[in-house]
Amino acid sequence: MDRVLGTIGPPGKDCSWQNTGAAKNGTLLQTLELAYVLSRWRDWGGERGPREWVRRITKSDEGFVSFMTKMLSEVTHESGDRVWRTPRLDPDLLARFLDVRTAYKRAQTLLQGANLDVDQRTALQTIISAFEKT
Repeated sequence: MDRVLGTIGPPGKDCSWQNTGAAKNGTLLQTLELAYVLSRWRDWGGERGPREWVRRITKSDEGFVSFMTKMLSEVTHESGDRVWRTPRLDPDLLARFLDVRTAYKRAQTLLQGANLDVDQRTALQTIISAFEKT
């Protein structure tokens, strides 16, 4: 992650989207902690850069599904000796980078027609559920 953060830059450096190596060369979407990296980019360089990057990445259905899948996290629950995990997509976090209502509608459409694997389907179902709870 330090390598990816280094391409974005520490506070005080030019963190604009145009100067972000990981955003330009396509490696940013593959980072394990995408939500964290996007949040730091936003904190250090303002919201324009990460919002523009997300807009560009999510233009295609494939990019949208990949982005949503990368933004998926898990919540661990415990009850007695039983432990289980549930998927989570935070609408407030997503709202920092894209329009959540548009993402919700797009997820509904893609769930009906796209050929999705289990993780992709889970991500889209999770954003739908999260949006409907708000």
